[in-house]
Amino acid sequence: MNLNKACWFLIVSSFYLLLSGCSTVKTDNSETVGTTVSGKNKNSANRLAVSIRNFSTAVADSTESDIPSEIYDLEATLFSINLKQTLEQSDYWKSVRFIGEPDKRDQILVEGSIVYSGDDGLTIAVKISDNSGFIARKRRYESTLAPGSDQFQQISYSISKDLIEIEQELSEKQIKTLLSKSDEAYLQVLYPEPAKKNNSPTLEQSRHIDALKGYDNLILEAIDAQITRSIMTT
Repeated sequence: MNLNKACWFLIVSSFYLLLSGCSTVKTDNSETVGTTVSGKNKNSANRLAVSIRNFSTAVADSTESDIPSEIYDLEATLFSINLKQTLEQSDYWKSVRFIGEPDKRDQILVEGSIVYSGDDGLTIAVKISDNSGFIARKRRYESTLAPGSDQFQQISYSISKDLIEIEQELSEKQIKTLLSKSDEAYLQVLYPEPAKKNNSPTLEQSRHIDALKGYDNLILEAIDAQITRSIMTT
């Protein structure tokens, strides 16, 4: 098996492992990686939504390798899917979805890039922000698990823990601001005319916002499902 095929096999195998549904993963060096972060959200009545921008990769540009850049792109997409599933399994967030270009509708935004991927580890640079400027975190997550173990899951688990800690640091007022900014952005989509200052949405407009959110989520869920199917049948 040449290097390209070996890399392909490793990535696809990791993808099927992350879909296995196990509660923990034993690595080759006997470390245990949790797959689910859970905790009661103190703001259960005002839970925030997390948007994930599909991760990119800088590995192909920074290394001399005969591995096609498409393989690294696939690795970044698979990590994005793994992270989304980990956040969903925490049952902490109102919703977790993929997005294209970020905007004010995104209450909490997670984006980043794989900066190193090799036999001796995996490094991913992550940026976490929000629609109101309360959160501005940048961090590099590193996995030093043995090759063949679930490096994706170790990093996804760490990001999930950090996101919950970040949300818990927000005040109730800040959380309401994030939700309000998101609703205003949806309102702007429905009613592009400039809104009057301090003019709250009417009951009818609020219903339209809720309907648009539901439609928006249905579209994004369909895209998510299509991405997953296309990878599994590749």
